Amino acid sequence: MALVLGRLASGGNGFWDVGASVTQPPFQGGTPLHRERAAGAAYTQAADAQKAAAAAKDAAKITLDLTKKQLEAGYANYLALLSAEQAYQQALINLAQAKSNRYGDTAALFQALGGGWWNRPDLTKS
Repeated sequence: MALVLGRLASGGNGFWDVGASVTQPPFQGGTPLHRERAAGAAYTQAADAQKAAAAAKDAAKITLDLTKKQLEAGYANYLALLSAEQAYQQALINLAQAKSNRYGDTAALFQALGGGWWNRPDLTKS
């Protein structure tokens, strides 16, 4: 009997975890709402950053094309072309990073909104 009672009070049996998980939601003080708002704001900011990065890439591409034409016409040198190429490549990298950030913020927003709700057993019955 003492062994059984000793195992009930031990750490890995889940008995105390149930009590903690039952009492946790009422004491969160609006944390889920604030997480949702923060994730939404981060997603919006990431989407805006992606739009700006796409516009910068387009501008760098135009500059690169103009510099190529200037080089062919003899109005620019090879260093100007290399500089324009470098700016364009950096703009591509920035756009890829912005997309990556938006995907991460999309996942964070999904989690903050309660992602995975379709896997709940009580919802799959209906």
